[in-house]
Amino acid sequence: MVTLSPNSRISIAKVIKGSQTPSLLNPYGKIRTLFKSKKAEQAKGASQTQFRVKTPTAVVGVRGADFYVGYDVNKQLTMQATLKGEVEVEQVSSNIKTLVSGGHQVGVPTKENLIIKRFLKD
Repeated sequence: MVTLSPNSRISIAKVIKGSQTPSLLNPYGKIRTLFKSKKAEQAKGASQTQFRVKTPTAVVGVRGADFYVGYDVNKQLTMQATLKGEVEVEQVSSNIKTLVSGGHQVGVPTKENLIIKRFLKD
């Protein structure tokens, strides 16, 4: 399930072969995604996931999670927050990866070798 914020949109860049299930979304603005599948649970801990969200600065690999992704085109900054579950975030320019578990968020700017990680506020 994907929820879009006002003035946001998504494009489906890839579909899982042999199905109509999206495997790669490109958001413009802010989205919240709840993703849960048996395949995602089986792949938990694997380096590849079947569902990803890609912005100009980050690729978010989903592992059965409730999460938020936003991209600010003016700041060239991707913000990702994991509410439940676990999400892998990779900075596009440096290929640095980090796991973001529930209750945490990261900021991914265009600068290489920089991912800002912190706890979510209540």
